[in-house]
Amino acid sequence: MASASRHEDQHSSFSLDPAVDKEQLEMRIAHSIADQVPGLDEKEVERAVKQKYEELLAHAKVKQHVPTLTEGEVRASFRDRQLEDKER
Repeated sequence: MASASRHEDQHSSFSLDPAVDKEQLEMRIAHSIADQVPGLDEKEVERAVKQKYEELLAHAKVKQHVPTLTEGEVRASFRDRQLEDKER
């Protein structure tokens, strides 16, 4: 899954507000995960990112960390699931 624009990717996610720009950040996260973990269903990744992002944002004291935490947790979840599938 390629990003919409290289120029867009050059803008730091840190310049975006995690609450106001959440849709843009969610898409960046989903694209990053899909690019790094091959064989994933794009829509499933997007749903997982949206769900985790919303969950973390609702309880975050420092909202600027939400995108990074979301990406780490969702990526780990998909990688763990792939490892489990391989072991079966």
